[in-house]
Amino acid sequence: SCIVHSSLIFFEKDTVGQPNLLANPGLEASAVTGGMLPTGWSAMNVDRRLPENIQLDYETTLEGENSIRIDASENAVMLVSDAFRVRRYGGYYLRIKSRSSQSRGEKITLRFLTFTNAGKTTNRFKSTLVTTNEWQSCHISAGFIRETATFGRIAILIPQFPEGSIWIDDAGAWDVHSFRID
Repeated sequence: SCIVHSSLIFFEKDTVGQPNLLANPGLEASAVTGGMLPTGWSAMNVDRRLPENIQLDYETTLEGENSIRIDASENAVMLVSDAFRVRRYGGYYLRIKSRSSQSRGEKITLRFLTFTNAGKTTNRFKSTLVTTNEWQSCHISAGFIRETATFGRIAILIPQFPEGSIWIDDAGAWDVHSFRID
């Protein structure tokens, strides 16, 4: 038997010198946030207000002034970035950093979705990470974007979980490669 892996793999080092496409990669709160999710982020099925189990945490951070803390809840949470432009021939590296209050926490999912101008989904990529009490990176290498795609978003799915907390910080989306056009 033969196992073949994709050669479409990008690394953190590929982001050096490239602009981060996310509007607020550090999930930073501002003076006008006041009980709202940080600018550039929303939560599915809520009205931009912080659900009861999501807090801005100013003590446990990796980058910047704050992180997002999701406390145990019977409800799953999906954090979604604002849209950013994508190119058909672009190669993308997407990343979030996360940790848990548990030594073996919950499995979270990072998704990269691309859309047409009309909002129809054209590509779906995902990666999962079992959180621990150390900051870890969950990342996606993506390419071969459909020609009708014009924008993308990253989504972070945190499942329901019985105890503890999960932190999210230092997100990113970078266009790191340009495929040759035949």
